[in-house]
Amino acid sequence: MAISFKSIDEQIEILEKRGLKVEDKAKTKKLLLRSNYYDVVNGYSSFIQQSSDKYKEGATFHELYAIYAFDKRLKVVIFEYLAQSEAFLRTAVAYYFSKNYGADYLSSQNFIAQKAPKILGKTQKLIDFQNSKKATNAIKHYSKKYQQIPLWVLVNFFEFGHLNLFFGSLLPKDKVEILNYIADLYKEEYGKSLELLPSDFEIYLINIKEIRNKVVHDNLLLKYSLIKEYPANKNLAFPFNDLKTNTVFYTLLTMRLFLSKKQYIIFVNTIKNRVKNLERCLKTGDSKEILESIGFPDNWYELLTETQVK
Repeated sequence: MAISFKSIDEQIEILEKRGLKVEDKAKTKKLLLRSNYYDVVNGYSSFIQQSSDKYKEGATFHELYAIYAFDKRLKVVIFEYLAQSEAFLRTAVAYYFSKNYGADYLSSQNFIAQKAPKILGKTQKLIDFQNSKKATNAIKHYSKKYQQIPLWVLVNFFEFGHLNLFFGSLLPKDKVEILNYIADLYKEEYGKSLELLPSDFEIYLINIKEIRNKVVHDNLLLKYSLIKEYPANKNLAFPFNDLKTNTVFYTLLTMRLFLSKKQYIIFVNTIKNRVKNLERCLKTGDSKEILESIGFPDNWYELLTETQVK
C-alpha cells in the first residue's frame, strides 16, 4: 500500500485526532515547515503518549516541540565539548609521537605491522589532497617551505576517525605512554587513580565517534543506545554505581578523560540549564524519563555536584 502525501493541515488534523492539543495552528504550521514532521512526531511523541496512537490527556504540540528542541540543544552542547575533547587527544597523540619519532609518521616501523599500510595510505592521501588544493593551507606551506609537515600541524587535518585509526595503529609502548599521561591528568583533575588499557581505550574512542556522528548529522539522540558496551571501570564511572555502559550518559562520563575539571563543570551545568528549560515546557512529559532514555540516573546532577562540580 502506497504512502500518500499529507499537507501541513492534514498533518495537524492527524495529531488532533490522536488527542494532541494544537493551540496555535499558524505557529505550528511554521514549525512543521521548518522541521520534518517525521522527526518531530515519530521521534519524540512516545514521551507524551499513552499508546502509539493516543496522546496523554492535556499533551500539547508546544510540549512535543520542546522535547524535540531539547534534543537539538543537547546535541549542540555535546558537540562543543566533544570538540574540546578531540583537541586534547590530537595534542596528546601529536606530542608523544613527535617526541619519540619526530616527523616519521610515514614510516611503517613506527606502527603495528598489520595496521601500518592502512594508516600510512590514509595519511599520505590526506597530504596529497591538501597539497592539490589551490588555496594555501598549513600542509601546503610546510610542504613547500620545509619539505615536511610536523605531526602537530598535520593532526589538525585529521577527521576523528582518522585520529582514532592513528592511535589504534601506534606501537603498544606508545599507546601506553599516552594513556599514562591521560591517567595522570585525570588523577590530578578528579582525584581518581585510573588504569587505562589500550584495548579498552580504543572502545572508548569508537563509542565517542558513534555519539559524535549522531550529533554532527543531527540524528535523534534521545532513546539512543550504543552498539558497543564500555568496559566497566568504577573509577571512570564514579560517583555512580550499576550504570549501563552502552549509554550516552556513560559517554559523557568518559569525556572527563579529555576535559579539565573546569571545562567539565561548565559542561554539566550547561546540560542542567537545558533540562531546566525543557521542564518549564512540560505538562504531561517527565524530564526524568526523557533523560533516562539516554542513561542519565535520577540524581545525576546532585551526585556530580557533590563529588566534583564544585
